[in-house]
Amino acid sequence: MAKPLEPAAPASDGPGDRPAEPLSTAEQQLVEALARRRWILTSTTGRSGTGFLAAALGLVPGMTSLHEPRPWLADAMRDAQGRPRTARRFLLEHKLPAVAQVETELYAESSHLYCKGFLEPLVELGIRPDLVILTRSPRQVALSMVRLETIPGRTEQGLRWYLSPADPGVLPLAGWHELTDYQLCYWYTREIARRSACYETRLRALGSRVVRIDLTELRTVTGFARLLRELELPRPKLYDWLRLAVNRYTRVNAKRPDTLNAVPVSDLEAQEREVEGRLQEAPPVVDPGDHASSPITR
Repeated sequence: MAKPLEPAAPASDGPGDRPAEPLSTAEQQLVEALARRRWILTSTTGRSGTGFLAAALGLVPGMTSLHEPRPWLADAMRDAQGRPRTARRFLLEHKLPAVAQVETELYAESSHLYCKGFLEPLVELGIRPDLVILTRSPRQVALSMVRLETIPGRTEQGLRWYLSPADPGVLPLAGWHELTDYQLCYWYTREIARRSACYETRLRALGSRVVRIDLTELRTVTGFARLLRELELPRPKLYDWLRLAVNRYTRVNAKRPDTLNAVPVSDLEAQEREVEGRLQEAPPVVDPGDHASSPITR
């Protein structure tokens, strides 16, 4: 088990009903220009094929598709938990100016960080992204996270890139300090599934296109065709898609030696059942981003 690493307690943004600070003239012009573009973002765990998704969407004519471009949302994600105005300011000062440099009207970014506190302020600013809910087997995601030692709430990289059971507004997990690394990673997949369902409902209500697709389907010609159809995007050349599918099928991101294959499935199932049991006993949770200024959660 990795050594525990406590997240810093977030400072309050102040009363939830305090109005957001007004935009400067330059910021207003920036937001209005970007709101006229077509945005495609994701709600996903990570370790779920986001790199493949970015490469696949990059084949679409007239599309700029990036995976985790700088400025990294991870630089602000930890500070943004429970502080929507912190996320809003990062978008205005860093992310949106970077996106404004993109020349195409179609922009996709497959970073798994948007669903960790950045979708709400983005929508509040007036940008209505389409959303790809990219899924993968929770067990496979959790095992991949353990291999990379990115453990939610427990390791440095886990805190940088993932939500923690200690964060506000997440699924309560009693006694999480005593759980295994695998159980914390499995809990994280459950929290992202909950958030994705919230965003699916609310973004559809705002008129956004929302597509739910698993990595196994995305890697097929018919699956990718469905994604494009539901996003109302033009198809790339079939040859380009087939070449991508073949070249990207191998695992990306080098992993440490795999010692988890020796773990019996029955043991993983037992660990998952314990997490599910603790979640069932937990009190109701506030939906992600549920604050007065959020148009997603009204």
